[in-house]
Amino acid sequence: MRQIAEDVLRARYYQPGERGWYDIAGRVSAFIAKDTESATAYFEAMNSLELIPNSPALMNAGTEKGGSLSACYAVPVYDSIEDIFDAVKACALIHKQGGGTGLSLSRLRPKGSDVKGTGKISSGPVSFMHVFNAATETIKQGGKRRGANLGSLDVHHPDIKEFITCKSKEGELSNFNISVIVDDEFMKNPDPEVWDLIVEGNWKNGEPGILFKDARERDNKRPDLGELSETNPCGETALFPWESCNLASINLMKCVINDKFDYEKFYSLVRLGVQFLNDMLDKNRYPLPQIEEATKKTRKIGLGVMGFADVLIALGMRYGDDESLQFANDLFGNMRQVAEHESALIGGNNAALLSIAPTGSISLFAGVSSGIEPNFGYVYDRTTHASGEKVKYREIHPMFEAELNKDAEEWMMQYGTLNGCGSVSDLMKDLFVTAKDIKPRDHVRMQAVIQKHVDQALSKTLNCPTETTKEEISNLIQFAWREGCKGLTIYREGSRSDVVLETNAAKPKEEVKEKEKEPIEIPSEIDLKSIRMNSACGVLWVKTGFLHGSATPVEVWIDAEKGGCRANLEFIARLISKLLQEGVSHEVACKQGDKVFCPACVNNAKGEAEGYSCANLISKGIKEGIKRREEDLKNADIDYAKGIIKVWNDEAKKELNDNMCPDCGAQLIHIEGCKSCQCGYSRCK
Repeated sequence: MRQIAEDVLRARYYQPGERGWYDIAGRVSAFIAKDTESATAYFEAMNSLELIPNSPALMNAGTEKGGSLSACYAVPVYDSIEDIFDAVKACALIHKQGGGTGLSLSRLRPKGSDVKGTGKISSGPVSFMHVFNAATETIKQGGKRRGANLGSLDVHHPDIKEFITCKSKEGELSNFNISVIVDDEFMKNPDPEVWDLIVEGNWKNGEPGILFKDARERDNKRPDLGELSETNPCGETALFPWESCNLASINLMKCVINDKFDYEKFYSLVRLGVQFLNDMLDKNRYPLPQIEEATKKTRKIGLGVMGFADVLIALGMRYGDDESLQFANDLFGNMRQVAEHESALIGGNNAALLSIAPTGSISLFAGVSSGIEPNFGYVYDRTTHASGEKVKYREIHPMFEAELNKDAEEWMMQYGTLNGCGSVSDLMKDLFVTAKDIKPRDHVRMQAVIQKHVDQALSKTLNCPTETTKEEISNLIQFAWREGCKGLTIYREGSRSDVVLETNAAKPKEEVKEKEKEPIEIPSEIDLKSIRMNSACGVLWVKTGFLHGSATPVEVWIDAEKGGCRANLEFIARLISKLLQEGVSHEVACKQGDKVFCPACVNNAKGEAEGYSCANLISKGIKEGIKRREEDLKNADIDYAKGIIKVWNDEAKKELNDNMCPDCGAQLIHIEGCKSCQCGYSRCK
């Protein structure tokens, strides 16, 4: 195992006397199995990293103090002060044993309602979230695993607007994720104000998540027990009050043999996983009697997978394309059938079988990609709480390291993608695709294809580029609902600062050390691409220059037809040009431009602005210029001479010098018949 995995095991999982994964596999399998034959099968699967249960089982199974084996719990919050604080106590007991809690707050009366018999008024669901948050903060300080809560609220609750915005400031309610429960009725005819708040929150910081109520209910095998009103913190299980989720995941990479996927091996692991989780339900030590009663009544299990993205690489497929979607459809369709057959054979009576968890820690131990997620990156810094505090590790994906060179590693760490890396083939770029390279709609398509076969739900993040607009976010939510997803989690790149995995592309500029390169010499002739865009202040021109026969930009000019500060625009153009000529990638400058927001553009009443700031438009103009340049180079019939300009000949230099301020270098303008500058210089003085 990698060093980070060993450190995490040592800090959180090893019991006294244990020194390796072999010991954990032996302890857990011996405790869960009903007989020697099962214990041997479970041990072999765990020790070979083919099947791994959720973290609480690894931590608590077979230990002297014991503890629950379940990952998460649904704690109902009923509408009385006694019930609310009973729920706080239940959460504290669960967090103490390493579990997470899902809290549906929809039963609580709205803020300002009368509290009968007291003469007082209710403070509403959001106020009580702060009570749960404080309790979680206290419990997690001494635990091995941080407590986690998911607070959910029905979209029709009177306090829904306050709930949606309760985490708009990063750091608020830090022990909570929040999700809005929406039904088909709302999705068909959403309240405009509520919808705008949902979209704004997802665009701003990725919250609230969306839970599609009717899609979840369509897989409710026990409607006689009511609605699936609760969910767990990561959203991959839909639960009744007091149920727990008991999870294990199959390492799909162990089914890749000689560059082919071995379905027979996969089926045997599915059958073993169903047996394992049913035994785990029976051997579990539940923190409260009502949890044991509810869990054993429905016997829900959550068998999932990890390493899905790595399998696509091994099989030569690009994550998100049609071939990979067909593979996912076949894989999970067969998984569902085999799991249902095995459950019937052993008399499991399971009300649910499949659930795709995020598999953060256990995929780390297995050395594969998490759940069904695409790889975040292949070279990155990973932050974990290995020793009671945040520790950062440099991670390099083993398949990436085996196939590509050091230059590719440096590029991946710098930019979080292989796009633009000239030393890497298109085939490798398609295989080693990152979450940010995949189109948002393709993220949704993959989620929907898999969800079709998963009777519970799945954990999947829809990654969006920084420049994604609110309108695009709105369309993606509607698209996910129409495609039959049971929930949706959106992350727009750069919208949050506290992330577990990061490349230099996600860091502030001052943290990034550019690779030293030789400055580019500018010849007398370069090729030009001009892009015209509308800003809130008028028309903006972005002109990008290229070396002849190349799509690498080396010079930028920016001009405004009216409005705007031309001196500032000229300074920006000079600065970007200098970076380009020093060998810095245009992506560095564009990344910074995409982070700038101008109220005049964002709130442009007439809707004329084509971006959210002049800086963002400049970034768009450069990228569009490069795109058009690449198209030109692919077509040999295009006359490149039309884009050639002479920028450094004597005549141009003379004209340039004649119109520049000798004091500050800005462009001179005519004021009252005299060439003058904003700095105070005048040719007439």
